[in-house]
Amino acid sequence: MKITFLERYFNEKEISIERLFNEIKKELESRGIRYESIKNPYPFGLFNILRGMVFFYLKQGKINHITGHIHWAGIFLKPKNTILTIHDIGIPKRPRSLKEIMFYCFFIYWPIKRLKYITVISEKTKNDILMLTPWAKDKITVIPNCFTVQETSSQIKPIEGTPNFLIVGTRSNKNIENSIMALHGIDCVLTIIGELTAEHSTLLETQKVNYINKKFISDEQLIEAYENADILLFMSVFEGFGLPIIEGQAMNCLIITSNLAPMNQVAGKSAFLADPYCVADIRDKIIKAIKLDAASHEKIILEGRENLKKYSVSAVTDQYIDLYNKILKDTAEHNFKKTE
Repeated sequence: MKITFLERYFNEKEISIERLFNEIKKELESRGIRYESIKNPYPFGLFNILRGMVFFYLKQGKINHITGHIHWAGIFLKPKNTILTIHDIGIPKRPRSLKEIMFYCFFIYWPIKRLKYITVISEKTKNDILMLTPWAKDKITVIPNCFTVQETSSQIKPIEGTPNFLIVGTRSNKNIENSIMALHGIDCVLTIIGELTAEHSTLLETQKVNYINKKFISDEQLIEAYENADILLFMSVFEGFGLPIIEGQAMNCLIITSNLAPMNQVAGKSAFLADPYCVADIRDKIIKAIKLDAASHEKIILEGRENLKKYSVSAVTDQYIDLYNKILKDTAEHNFKKTE
């Protein structure tokens, strides 16, 4: 078995998919399964999409796995030999403008229509796809993300003194404005990973939140940020999965996240869930988390560790290997029938 991973054009500001599949590749290698990684050499643009489709057609192998984002890469590939992993498709809607129609054709309709194997990282993403392509139900398999940080061996300790909060990601869907406002008047230190806009900076100043901002950090620096955090604030209003939730659980953080799917599903029963649109509700959960007694604090952290088991690199890789084996089996049967 050899897997040919087809990957998006590199962008140092967007590496979450790469981090995920780097862990899966390591696990495959440890099991003696070979792989090859082929990156799209062209930046975004309609002409470059067409060039990329030809490029990947010439590079395809016996099992192709499009790791995400470049859905269009599957349009020219062998349908029965190719897996497309879809992380999210944005808020689903029927395309109206020419730009939306082009996006729908290249990123949703044609790849999903053509390919036999589609994986998604959550039930939420699956439901979003089915709103647009209800006929694709039997093609879709849900395989979640795995956590990409090593579980900490540090002793579980209650919050003592000034609590440290962590926000990972600053794009508009991350909804960090409401988290900032919810921290107004609370003695804390907030670390924000990602680029801040001028509006973010102004809000932090007016709400008098003591904060540290870190941009474009390494994996090691991200782990350090989790290690220093007591509480992860992840009040996103839209995600395909919500990887920081399980990363925080792996690093003994208390989790305060959205009561929306898929965040509430990923977190399981081991998180404080709040309405991301309600500052008062977020603040209420923040205060409850800070005031936890030692026993309750430890109980929630241990429940988070239990929740992690289904998101381990080993467990997620098992599911992908099952699908790879299915492709090999189906391809062998197809070839056998052709020779009869």
